[in-house]
Amino acid sequence: MKITVLFLFVGVNFIIGLSQSVIIANQESRTLYRNYENRIVTSFPNNEQIELQVIGGKVTPILWNDENNSQQKGFSVIVDSNSREVKMTLVSLDTLNQLKNFDTLTFKVFPFPIPEIQGSIISKSVDFKVVLGLSASSEIQGAPFLVLGDKIKYKKKEFKFEGNLISSELIRNIKQGTIASIEVEYEVIGRGFGCFKTSKDIKIGF
Repeated sequence: MKITVLFLFVGVNFIIGLSQSVIIANQESRTLYRNYENRIVTSFPNNEQIELQVIGGKVTPILWNDENNSQQKGFSVIVDSNSREVKMTLVSLDTLNQLKNFDTLTFKVFPFPIPEIQGSIISKSVDFKVVLGLSASSEIQGAPFLVLGDKIKYKKKEFKFEGNLISSELIRNIKQGTIASIEVEYEVIGRGFGCFKTSKDIKIGF
């Protein structure tokens, strides 16, 4: 019997099957991330029933809308905090009620990438909106972040702020042209677990 091997992951296909195509796909990345809802799409021919068995994490069937507002059906995989890899096995029940157990795939696990604070200058005359984004080299793009606030540090002083807006009044006593450090606390909206921090040196402008 002919064996077809092809996998699907963000531009790279990984499919396992015996004379028929079976797909496991992480729509965003070749790896899995901690503290994040990894969305896995699977596909069997002939509309067979599918079960995804996971070692090293927790799996839940879910529905969601993609960027085109089209409904997707798949699985949410939450990696265990101490797991360095996750093993996934597809099990199906075909139209003849025959159980099929396919090969196990191993996924490497990494911390969720730390977003960068966008912009290089904070103005003393205009409020500064804190925007976070992942680097262009990140496999995940478009992840929504909620900025909770934190502080600007200059010499031995700290200037606290809440939310994603830094008032120009907050930094009015910091000398123009100097470099301050901005620290931001944030969450990943909808799919993240816990609060995290990122920081950046930034110039104080006019």
